[in-house]
Amino acid sequence: MTDGNSGYMERKIADDYKLVMYYDSSECSSCRLKTLYEWQDVMDSASSSGHPIDFYFVFNVPGRRLEEIKGTLATYARGLPVYIDTTGVFERTNPCLPHLSQMRPFLLNRKDTVVLVGNPVHNSSIEKMMWNLLKEGK
Repeated sequence: MTDGNSGYMERKIADDYKLVMYYDSSECSSCRLKTLYEWQDVMDSASSSGHPIDFYFVFNVPGRRLEEIKGTLATYARGLPVYIDTTGVFERTNPCLPHLSQMRPFLLNRKDTVVLVGNPVHNSSIEKMMWNLLKEGK
């Protein structure tokens, strides 16, 4: 987790694919953090399948709410790759982010090209497409 002030993700990216889930400040951050457990099955499946994929959960949280969010993070997101953006840098550097929350999970290939948009946790068709893309290595 970063403190949101740096404006970039410090984690070393070693995998070919990245799944980014972005939550903007219009959503209840504490509520969304409490649902991150839903991603655990997908993360476990990716890990055990041998398909190289890294997960990033990015939350746009106003700086004044940072302390409040830290408690929720400690309880519900321990050990998960959660990034807190208190300055809105992620959204400013990615102006094409969809406004619909169900379109905010996106899969990037090794060239950082978006190859799939949608939530594999809540949509079995998206999940199937994701696994097919990973198997094909595209």
